[in-house]
Amino acid sequence: MTDALLSLFAAILCFAAVVFLIDQQLVKPRPYKVVWAVGLFVYGVGTTAQFFATAGHWNALEYRLWYLAGAILAAPYLGMGTYYLLGPRKWADRVMVFLGVFTAYAVVRMLTVPLTPQPINGKPAWSLGGMTLNHWFSTASNTDIISGTHPLAPPDIIFVIIVLNTLGAGALVLGAAWSAWKFIQTRQNPTRLLSMVLLVIGGLAPTLAGTLTKLGHPDAFFALTCVGAFFLLAGYLVSIDVFAVFRIPFTEKVLVDRRVATAEPARR
Repeated sequence: MTDALLSLFAAILCFAAVVFLIDQQLVKPRPYKVVWAVGLFVYGVGTTAQFFATAGHWNALEYRLWYLAGAILAAPYLGMGTYYLLGPRKWADRVMVFLGVFTAYAVVRMLTVPLTPQPINGKPAWSLGGMTLNHWFSTASNTDIISGTHPLAPPDIIFVIIVLNTLGAGALVLGAAWSAWKFIQTRQNPTRLLSMVLLVIGGLAPTLAGTLTKLGHPDAFFALTCVGAFFLLAGYLVSIDVFAVFRIPFTEKVLVDRRVATAEPARR
């Protein structure tokens, strides 16, 4: 039950972040807010599927959504939001087209391809032992399903995961490095540096969870998934680029206007 509760908490954090980002997009429209909202929504879909699966028994739909959202799409969109914030807009638009093509391919494949045991590391496909896939889902442990030792997705999807997650993680890490460099040079916008560091932790925590699971240490998987959602939300909340105005979402009730605080030093 602990795994289910951690997954539920992660989903709540993700969807809360989506609400905040959409609201801030209404205050001050920026493309990176939209792309980050998409990334958090995808993350939330994955953790929601994870919650229902771990609260009861896995099924094929929950597996497809969990795999598509968590393993394939979350990281690249989170990284893409960072690229829209820090990189040239015209190049970000071009990369976004590339990401869109891979997204469409991944969605169609993961929602339509038959889930069957796949070879791993050159070995023959693992056996269901005479069970149907639905029976295996209902009896297998969470560790068996999430560990990667019983793959069901086709090899081309693995290639998509490698490409998109490499791009996503690279954008997050390089974004943090660039923000650190700019802060060292200018001593300006410290919230951006802090935000980037928090986003790196949040974006890489699920990746670390998957890596540890594949190495035979699955105990931290659900906790790290939740940690990732927490740090992502924290990264957006501290960012002046995202939250220039704290308000009750979709109302005119302003709680804190950070634009005033940041404008004062410039007038001195």
